[in-house]
Amino acid sequence: MNAHGDVLAISDEPVRKVQKWPDAVPGNWKDFAPADLFACGSGMVKHDGDYLLFHRAPQSPWLLMDLVPARKLYASMFASMSRPLLMMIWVLLPLLLWITLKVVTQLFDHYIAHGDKLQEIARQDPLTGLANRRRMRELAQSEFERQKRDGQPLALVMIDIDFFKKVNDHWGHASGDKVLVELARTMRANLRNVDQPARLGGEEFAVLMPNTSLAEAAQSAERLRRAIAACVVEADPEACVEPADSIIRFTISVGVAEARGEAADGVPMTLDGLAAIADRRLYDAKTQGRNRVVSDDNAHAAAVPQVQA
Repeated sequence: MNAHGDVLAISDEPVRKVQKWPDAVPGNWKDFAPADLFACGSGMVKHDGDYLLFHRAPQSPWLLMDLVPARKLYASMFASMSRPLLMMIWVLLPLLLWITLKVVTQLFDHYIAHGDKLQEIARQDPLTGLANRRRMRELAQSEFERQKRDGQPLALVMIDIDFFKKVNDHWGHASGDKVLVELARTMRANLRNVDQPARLGGEEFAVLMPNTSLAEAAQSAERLRRAIAACVVEADPEACVEPADSIIRFTISVGVAEARGEAADGVPMTLDGLAAIADRRLYDAKTQGRNRVVSDDNAHAAAVPQVQA
């Protein structure tokens, strides 16, 4: 074919007169202009299951072309293969598919396991291992739904370490971290399995207590307060203190509240509303001298001798 689309010779039939591209060849090639093929010089294009191979003859105005149906190309490819090779392909193909499926399955299991681990980390405080604020909200939502359904009491305990800034300033942040870890350990040791302790941030902790009245929660909080006051933490070895000053003692202030189904205005109780009550009582515990439990907005808790840090 020349650049004007004149097909002058076809290998498998005589050409008695000049024929025009693309009518002279089988298939639908009207979207491929002769000028574009000449500009490319040589190459291969696929259209409607057929392949067009073309090459411009050197130093001539002619373009040599070959039209090959895909089925003919595949048949030729398989015909050129030896029978043992074909048999090997048919034998190995199921094995390759099985290996691929096995690898993909293991990869999915790996990513699913890591996904579960990441979700666990996202709901856990990395220092203490307790639930974080996000996890506490999830647990509270579940417990509020249970309370609404079963009518059982639900209590929340808010905890704050007394003078924690002084611990960090005097013994260093590494020692402060040891205090936080010890508090978390003591909480686990002195709470029920159904209780849900959490670190909300900094030195602020909380405990969600299902099926627990205000009086029961206050008693549990008082036992925890006494256990914390008896804790002894050794300062971090890097702390710049004298050996006689390497022992850290600390105390907590606690506010306790109970969800009674509805707030005073008839609106259903929420975690934020319950936490606001417990926070207010925690603040009262601090203003009354710290190292104490407050569970009543009207009555002041009895003073407890403070254990110095």
